[in-house]
Formats: sequence, C-alpha cells, structure tokens
Amino acid sequence: MMHEKKLLHRVILLSGSGLSPWSIQRDPLAVKRAVAVHTGCHGNLFDDDLAPCLRLKSLDQLLSVKIESPRFLPGFAPFVDGTILLNPSSGPSSAGTSGPSSSTVATSAGFEMADFPERDLMFSLTSTESYLDLSAQDLEFGFNESRRDRILRTYVRNSYYYHLNEIFSTLKNEYTDWERPTQNPLSVRDAALDVLSDGHTAAPLIRIGYLHALRGGKTFFLQFHHQTGERDFPMRSGSVRGEDLPYVLGLPLIEGGFFKHNYSLTDIAVSKVLIHYLSNFAKRGDPNGAVPNASASEAKNAQQKGKEVVDGGDTPYWDTYDTINQLYLELGERFGI
Repeated sequence: MMHEKKLLHRVILLSGSGLSPWSIQRDPLAVKRAVAVHTGCHGNLFDDDLAPCLRLKSLDQLLSVKIESPRFLPGFAPFVDGTILLNPSSGPSSAGTSGPSSSTVATSAGFEMADFPERDLMFSLTSTESYLDLSAQDLEFGFNESRRDRILRTYVRNSYYYHLNEIFSTLKNEYTDWERPTQNPLSVRDAALDVLSDGHTAAPLIRIGYLHALRGGKTFFLQFHHQTGERDFPMRSGSVRGEDLPYVLGLPLIEGGFFKHNYSLTDIAVSKVLIHYLSNFAKRGDPNGAVPNASASEAKNAQQKGKEVVDGGDTPYWDTYDTINQLYLELGERFGI
C-alpha cells in the first residue's frame, strides 16, 4: 500500500476509503492530457513530466483547468503510480487471519487497502453519504422510478467493469420496497440515496474495517447519526455527509465570533462526546478512557455502570469491531452500542 505507513500510529477514516470509486483516478493519463491541453504543456503523456512547465503558469491559469469526469467518478485524485500506491501483485499470506473465510475474504479485492493490521483503525459513516449526488430539486421533490433507473444505470456503468446488467438488476431489486404497490417520489428518492450511499461509500469503507479486523487489527466503527437542528437542505432524519465535521472540530463549543451558530444543548453534548472518543483514540488507540475534568464521585459512579463521564454525562463503553459480532457505536441524541 503506502511505504509511509510506518510514520503513522493510528488511522481515522471519516466517510471514505481507498476502495470507493470516487477515491482513485482510474484513468490518470486522461487527466494529464486534459491538463496539457488547457495549459499548453504538451509532451509525451507516458514519459514527460509536466511539472516544470506547470510551475511557469500563473495561479489563475492553473485554477482554470477543468476536468470533465464521468458522474460518480473523480477528476483530480490519487492514482496507482507504482511508488506510493502499488498495484497488488498477489494476496497476503493467511498469517494473522482467523476463521473459515480467511483464505477467501482476506485475499480478495481490497486487501491491499487494509494492509496495516499493526495500526489501530477507527472508521466512521454518516446516515446518508450520497445527498450531494442529487440536485436540490430531486432532494426536495423526489422523482419517479424511471429517473431512478437512469441514475442507477449511470452509477453502475461508471463504477463497475463487468456484469453491469446483473448488478443493476440486483440493486434495483434489493432497494425496492416490493410491499408497496406504488412508490411515491420521496420513497423512490430515499431508495436511490440508500443504494448510492451504500455503494460508493458505506460498503467499501466497512470492507476496509472488516479486512483490518480480520487480519488482527484493533478496529472501531462509528455511525454518526445526529442531525443538526437547522439545515439548508431537505432530508429525512439522520445525518448526511460532512455533517459530522463541525462536531469533530468542536464548533458547537465555540461561543460567538466567526463560528456563531444556533447550536442546541444537544449539539454541544454530541460534540463533547465525539471529541472525547476521538482524542482518547488518538492518544492511546482506545476511545474509552477517563476524563480529566470529571469529579472522583462521577468517575466512580460511571465506572460502576461501565460508562465514562463527559462533563456530567456518561458515555457507553465503545467495544471493538470484529468480523463476528461487527459491533459499532451509534452517536446521536441517544447513543450506544
């Protein structure tokens, strides 16, 4: 995977992994060709380095370069270069894995992105990772099944190589509520959001966590389910991509100034709990741990209940994710394993 992994002690993946179709540029030469055309830095696409020519261009010229990438796929993005990101040549050995599926799962597609079992891993998802894939009109009013099928066909065509019709049919079947005789536009919208969210973010990320745990790595799985009170987009309940970031950064805890926002007391509590877990994980590789500003009596009472104190409240013990039980922590107004 990466030679620099020895420099890292722990890894936190928020809403993404190297297995997502939007994370790796599969056709870097097409991007290089587009940059060459827009900037006039021509040469041999395979052998010539465009960097010396690009350094002579102004910032405006560089920022004006636009890459027309297929829908659901990236423009400028990392790619397998043979130095930093390597093409897998063979599967890993079965050492460090356990269970009857080890020889199959641990050596199948994606193992190279989870090749760091000696490093602790925390990975996190929001409730819906795909709301940016739809327009504001689609989100507000929904759409019919014909438009849903066109969106899914485009996603399948651009994200997979083989068995496209079979994949499309399977997704359509699995994400349709067949108990409803007719589908209303909003339910069709929600089903499309689910399949896109699961396909391009959730499933690839969970696979990384699964492979990491399978090879003996210490792994923690979080679902950030909390919904901010004020939103500028219509959605069902639950969180959306990026909604966890203000809480990770502690913005609800900042009073006034540039970050002034009508955060509720619940928002503040969620941010405190999340920072508590993340900081403990970053320090020790375990999100569980004592809180310095908790009183002795609070800490003792919480310890007796198997919980921890966070500014007067208590948090559940966050158990590790493994391939059998697959436990995860759901963080929202009510949270727990």
